[in-house]
Amino acid sequence: MYGQVYYYSNTLSRRQARLRSQQLILVSLDLVTSSEKLRFLLLRQFVYLGGSIAMLAFSVILYPFGLMVTLGILVVLTRLMKHFEKRFREIDVRLTPLHRHVYFGVGMVYYFASAGALLAWATRHSSPPAWFAAGLGLTVLLVSLYAATNITYGRNAKI
Repeated sequence: MYGQVYYYSNTLSRRQARLRSQQLILVSLDLVTSSEKLRFLLLRQFVYLGGSIAMLAFSVILYPFGLMVTLGILVVLTRLMKHFEKRFREIDVRLTPLHRHVYFGVGMVYYFASAGALLAWATRHSSPPAWFAAGLGLTVLLVSLYAATNITYGRNAKI
């Protein structure tokens, strides 16, 4: 039951608690505005970007145990975001064109930052395996950019 706020207190009598429970503040998911949905989407992007950066950093910094820490972060992030993703699927509000542009623009900033970091890594470790890994990473980023464009601006846009 999302959106229900209950008031409980040890100092309230049963009658006061019953009256307060009858005065529930219901927040319907149908009343979510486009700007609130944009705020939620940007928060989700930021959490996923932060989790990705943390996984990459821990796998490099904590070399022998980096994979274990990375998998732990992945499990925690997946379980943490499951609640948000369920709520996101229930929201049936479409973003306005301005909000779509803002959402896509922030995604582009993340995309170019990731591509730049990948190219900087490849130039710093200039070797055939590093360039191969960077090329593979850029290919994955390009495919994800196409998917983000299709989700945001495509014929059956989901945002």
